[in-house]
Amino acid sequence: MELKTKEEVEELFREAIKIKNSPDELSGLLLKIGAYVYYLGEQLADNQAKYAQEIVTLLNKELGEGEKRMSVAEAERTADVKTACEHDRLKYARESLFELINSTKARLKVLGDEKIQMGGAK
Repeated sequence: MELKTKEEVEELFREAIKIKNSPDELSGLLLKIGAYVYYLGEQLADNQAKYAQEIVTLLNKELGEGEKRMSVAEAERTADVKTACEHDRLKYARESLFELINSTKARLKVLGDEKIQMGGAK
């Protein structure tokens, strides 16, 4: 499972809105979101590995005549430019899912409180 686009994250939000009054479906959605969060974490780790590999590649680059070896700081900056956009996209998608988890948990609590109040009114 790979979360590839922002549309997939947006679809999870739309799904939450559609099922906002169903505790069972909301609980199932939390499980689904949890899986996405896990896979986004894996993708972030892969991205971090790409960043580190890019630094190593830049530092070990074969030099032509007259070329100077790249400094570690310069290699880090170059690698950051090459991997930052993907890293940020994954990070923000993951943060959005954490917000969705929190709002879904809050909605489940409201539904539970409403059920308790309805039961107490009988």
